[in-house]
Amino acid sequence: MKKPKLLTTMKKGKTRTLEAPVTLPPNSERFPKRKDRSHSRSKVIKKHDGGSRSKHKWKKILNWKVMLAVVCLPVLCGSIYLAYLVSKVPDNANAELQKPDSPSTLVDRKDNIITKIGAQKIEPIKLDELMKVNPKLPAALVKVEDQRFWKHDGVDFWGLTRAVFDNLQGRSGGGGTIPMQVSRNMVLDSKQKTLQRKVNEIASARKLIKTHKHEGVLEAYLNYIDFGPTIQGVQAASKFYFGKDLTKTPLTDEEVALLVAIPNNPTRLNPKGNEEQKVNAKERRDWVLKKKMTSSEDTPAVISMEDADKAITKPLQVAKDEQNTFLNEFKLKSHAAYIDLVRTELKERYGISKEDLRTKAYQIKIAIDPEIDKTIENETKNTTGGDSKTGKNNDLNSSFTVLERKTGLVLALSGGKDYISGGLNWGVTKQQPGSAITPLVVYSPYVELHKDEKPDQNEYSPLGNVTLSQALATSSGYVATKLFVDEVKVDRGVKFLQDKFQLPLEKKDLESPDAIAIGDVTKGFSPIQMAQAYSTFPNNGKFIKTYTVLEVKDNKQNKIEPLPNQEMETNQSGDQAFSAKTAYYMTRMLKEAVESPKGDDKGAKIPEFDVAGITGTTQNKRSGWFVGFTPDYVASAVVFNEYKDGKQGDTKVSGDSVAEMWGKVMKKVVKSSDTRRFEKPSGVPEPVPPPRLENFDITISTEGESKDIKINIIGGSRDPNVTYRVERLDSKGQYVLVTEGTADSLKDTFAPVDSNTPNQKFTYKIIAKSKDKSILPAVVEKELTLQKSKVQSSDKQQKQPDSPPNPKPSKPDNDQSKPEPNPSKPDKEPDLGDQNQGKPEPENKRPEGTKEIRPTNPTN
Repeated sequence: MKKPKLLTTMKKGKTRTLEAPVTLPPNSERFPKRKDRSHSRSKVIKKHDGGSRSKHKWKKILNWKVMLAVVCLPVLCGSIYLAYLVSKVPDNANAELQKPDSPSTLVDRKDNIITKIGAQKIEPIKLDELMKVNPKLPAALVKVEDQRFWKHDGVDFWGLTRAVFDNLQGRSGGGGTIPMQVSRNMVLDSKQKTLQRKVNEIASARKLIKTHKHEGVLEAYLNYIDFGPTIQGVQAASKFYFGKDLTKTPLTDEEVALLVAIPNNPTRLNPKGNEEQKVNAKERRDWVLKKKMTSSEDTPAVISMEDADKAITKPLQVAKDEQNTFLNEFKLKSHAAYIDLVRTELKERYGISKEDLRTKAYQIKIAIDPEIDKTIENETKNTTGGDSKTGKNNDLNSSFTVLERKTGLVLALSGGKDYISGGLNWGVTKQQPGSAITPLVVYSPYVELHKDEKPDQNEYSPLGNVTLSQALATSSGYVATKLFVDEVKVDRGVKFLQDKFQLPLEKKDLESPDAIAIGDVTKGFSPIQMAQAYSTFPNNGKFIKTYTVLEVKDNKQNKIEPLPNQEMETNQSGDQAFSAKTAYYMTRMLKEAVESPKGDDKGAKIPEFDVAGITGTTQNKRSGWFVGFTPDYVASAVVFNEYKDGKQGDTKVSGDSVAEMWGKVMKKVVKSSDTRRFEKPSGVPEPVPPPRLENFDITISTEGESKDIKINIIGGSRDPNVTYRVERLDSKGQYVLVTEGTADSLKDTFAPVDSNTPNQKFTYKIIAKSKDKSILPAVVEKELTLQKSKVQSSDKQQKQPDSPPNPKPSKPDNDQSKPEPNPSKPDKEPDLGDQNQGKPEPENKRPEGTKEIRPTNPTN
């Protein structure tokens, strides 16, 4: 049976009646006559619809209008705003591509002009001249910077869309075309990242193409693209990096790729930089060769895949400085490294670009002291040290930084000998600090965390207990490592280094705690970073940031404010990194290190001035440091082997030569200084010297026909709890253990005594140690002459008579009073102060290089 039409009609109408159960009338009423069916249907419809259809229709209309308004209103507003922005596009959007130079001026604190800054080395080159000799260069540059350059009218909307999607997916994408970059850097004034600026760029880029055509815009781009702080344009870059004139000498494929790669990030991709920068530059060069220059998308490939594969196998090569005849064109007469540091700070703190410096005539007051800066430049040009004091037989380089202690102002900075602006600035380049790191990561946190406790080093020091001053002054790597690992604890030491001194480590460094303690870290720190860290000591524990720029004014003498959070106070109060007590005690210890007559640091001494500091050499002695301070200045010096052809030189660098260099420079620096002595902070007590054993002296003698040498202790302690360790210098220059016992039982039965050699000389080192760990040892080291006689003894001050041959030694007198002064005065004063350097001595010999130890009165 067919379904009732009523139900069919209702179904098609999709009324709500279908959702409710339907009760059918009796058969007689189910099939009315045809004329009544429409009446019944309309009746039913009216009954169930209740007027909802008209309401639903109005809802649909209302929703549609709302949706249209939601979509169209922002578009309309955006169009109006865009029209407004377009109306604000400056009239100079199609101006001349080359702006007239109006360089900025640098003045010192006395308003003396130092130099003009921003006048970069620019050598314009015509596109048609370039195409004749080096056609691959502009083609490769277009491939990398703007692949659809020849197809768009200044703005690549497809490229912009692709860049948006790349950024949304976490990939980098520029979207800025060559005309847009030319507009941004050479035409428009504003550098602020706003929508107005982007609209200006787009409008200006299109006008540039209409006015100057694609060839004119590309030529401008080739001449003004940045390759470094003072290098602008492909011609200047080719001369600087390869020593080649692009109008005369063709570049190789790998040179073209490198030149095209550098503008992406001239600092990170510096092929004349450090090893990391060189690796980055080669990776980028190879990417250009493989992915861009071989691509045939949009424009023909520049080289074949086979040529690219060959070029990739070539090492990264630039012209050697001594062979580059064009290099003198790029050298500033003086202050080059300092000025490059100023450029970097202006960009970071003020947002002032190199192009702004060239065209906006700023007046910039900087902290430089021209005389000091010239002094350190001259010193680094004549770097010597290592195996050759003349410097003729090594490839050493150096860098020097001087800060004003109270303010953190950088007074002088050298980038290395023969530094060229835009080159590798060694003043800000990281290097391993060696043992110069120990005051920062070991001793400072130990003093701060342990307060007044004394370090118990008896189990790993051949001298028993030592003061922190002794361990620091002798650069004892073994003591530093044990303190760092066992006392300070690695995590606390690293946190102290990073939080208090702002010296971050690499994650890889944390895998080798022992290496951290002696400065054998992955990247290390720059000279300016080390000077900044050490300035915390004379500033009573306050960390003072370094800076160079004091004030910036525009060409109308209006002051330019720094960017947010980049303000620097002229007289910084600094953040309290650690206590003034810790700072003062560290200053005392570092001062004692310099004053020790036998240490490597003594060369840094300056007559009539307090000096504190310490040397630091790396494990392989390929670099050495001295970082120190006077009451008014803080300075760091580093001497190191250069890298050539990817390998570092192997000339040995001695710490004392670096200390001498530091002292030589700083003697000139402190001439104008009024403060000569360190001041103790208010409320900080002087450190109390720990007890130490009595001073003593030694002589040697033979007994009868015996070849045994008797060691005579003059003075000193006869306490049975005090033992004397006797070591003799052998023919190899190493100390070997002879015997150990009480004062009156010491004999050298192994001495190579030759009865036919008169006045035979022997060198001994005697270490007196107490079982009481709180008492410091006493040490004597001296060369003695052995007189040949049947009975020869110079121990005339002993109370008991000489023992007959071969009996047991007599017991010492109970009278422990000091003997009368010896009428035969020893050759020199007894030597009583420092401990052996480095790792603990083997059982039977002393490490090579142990120094004579002189009497001191340590403060710790």
